[in-house]
Amino acid sequence: GYTPLYVRFNSGLRVAENAEAMAERLDQLVAAWPVEVEEITLIGHSMGGLVARGAYRSGRRAGRPWLRRLRRVVCLGSPHLGSPLEKVADAASWLLRAFPETRGLADLVDARSAGIKDLH
Repeated sequence: GYTPLYVRFNSGLRVAENAEAMAERLDQLVAAWPVEVEEITLIGHSMGGLVARGAYRSGRRAGRPWLRRLRRVVCLGSPHLGSPLEKVADAASWLLRAFPETRGLADLVDARSAGIKDLH
């Protein structure tokens, strides 16, 4: 009884930017759907769960129409408390930057995308 739609997002962007874009697209989707949309369930895996949760929060703040149809948000393996690997990378970057001899390595470690850094 559901119609699945798969949403891709740019993991290089900040989670909040992807969430806002998703909230806007859901407005457009509900308005353009050929029949009345009765119910929406958002399912996100890993960072996608953070984007889905962020789209809900963004939709609430803006009073978006699709929010009246949202029944549940399911997050699978989403790092709501942060990613341990990103926390290690952040600490390693800080430590490497403390010494002139290893600053170049810190630049390498810091080459992570904004979306990944949001997982801290």
